[in-house]
Amino acid sequence: NSKQPPGVPVDEWKKSTLVMIRLRIINVLKLMIEKHFDDLKDEAVESSFKELIKKMKQNGLPNAAQQLQVMLKNKREGRTKRPIQFYGEKPKIYPLKKGELTLYTIHPEELARQLTMLEHDLLKKINPSELLDLKWTRTNKEQDSPNVLNMIRFSNKITGWVSTEILKTEDIKQRAVALHRFIVIAKICVKLKNFNGAMEIFSALNSSSIHRLQKTWDLLPQNSWKWYEGLTNIFQTTENWKVYRELLKISTPPCVPYLGLYLSDLTFIEAHNDELDTSKLEKFQLINFGRLYKTSLVIAELQQYQTQDNYRLAEFQPVRDFILRAQVIDEDKRYELSLQREERVKKHQRRSTAVNT
Repeated sequence: NSKQPPGVPVDEWKKSTLVMIRLRIINVLKLMIEKHFDDLKDEAVESSFKELIKKMKQNGLPNAAQQLQVMLKNKREGRTKRPIQFYGEKPKIYPLKKGELTLYTIHPEELARQLTMLEHDLLKKINPSELLDLKWTRTNKEQDSPNVLNMIRFSNKITGWVSTEILKTEDIKQRAVALHRFIVIAKICVKLKNFNGAMEIFSALNSSSIHRLQKTWDLLPQNSWKWYEGLTNIFQTTENWKVYRELLKISTPPCVPYLGLYLSDLTFIEAHNDELDTSKLEKFQLINFGRLYKTSLVIAELQQYQTQDNYRLAEFQPVRDFILRAQVIDEDKRYELSLQREERVKKHQRRSTAVNT
C-alpha cells in the first residue's frame, strides 16, 4: 500500500523503495513458512496466505510466489532442506560381538550414539504449540501434544529399561558390570551432549530399586565412581539446576537438552503467573504479557536445539531396534526384585552412593 511520493519518477520509486519493501515482506513470509509453519495450519490463516500469493502473481512477482508455493508444499509433505552436517566422515560403527544381541555385546559408545540419534529425532518433532498452556497435561493431551508425550514416554521407558537390565541379573558381579556399563553410557551421552539420555540413566541409578543395592555398588571400580560423581554434579538440583544450565549454555547444536526441565519451567510459569491479571483493574481483564514473555523465552531456548543440524553419526539399525524393543518390568515389580537381589540393610549400616569410601 506504499504510495509514490510527489515529484519522484515511477521507475526510481519502484527501484529504490517499492522493490525493497516487497523483498522484506517476501522474506518475512519465507520465515513464517520455515519457522512457524504450525500457525499456517489454521484454515483462515492458510486461506489468507494463499490469497496473498495469488495477488503476488497478479502484481509482477510470479517467481517469488512460486518459491513460496514450493516451500508450502514441501512443508506439508514433510520435506525440508537437506540437514546440515559437520565436515568429515562419520565415525565407524562399532562391530557387534558374536552371539545374541545384549547389553554386553553392544559397544557402550555405539549404544549411546544410537540412543542419542533416536532422542534427537523425537526432540525435533515437538511443535512449539504443544508446549503452550501445559497441553501435555490436559484432557486432550494426546491430540494437542503428541510429540511431547512421545518423548516423555520414551524417556520413562529408557529409565525403566536401565533398572530392569541391572535387576534381572542374579549374579552380583555381573550386576555390577551392568551398573558400570550404564554409568559409562551416561558419561558418553554427556560427551555427545545428549543430556536427556544421560538424565534418563542417572534417574534409573538413583531410583529406589537401584540406589539401595549397596553390595552391588561396592563392587564398582574407582573410575565408575568418578564418572558417577560427575553425573551427580551435573544434575544436582541446587540453585535451580545451576551447573546443568551453565553447561547447556555452552553446548552448541546438535544437542539433546533435558526436556523435563523445560516442562518444569513452563509449569512453574503457569502456576505463578495467571494469564489474566485483574489485581490492578477489576473492571477490565488484563493480559499478563510478562507471563507470555517468560513462556516464549523457554520455548525459544528449546527451539534452538531443534535445528536441522544432525549428529555426524551413522545409524545402526540392529542397535536402534534393540533400544526400541527393550523390555521393562513394572516399577513395583522392580522393587520386589531388588529386595530379592539384596536384603534390606538397617539404616545405620547404609552407605551413601554419592561418594566412594
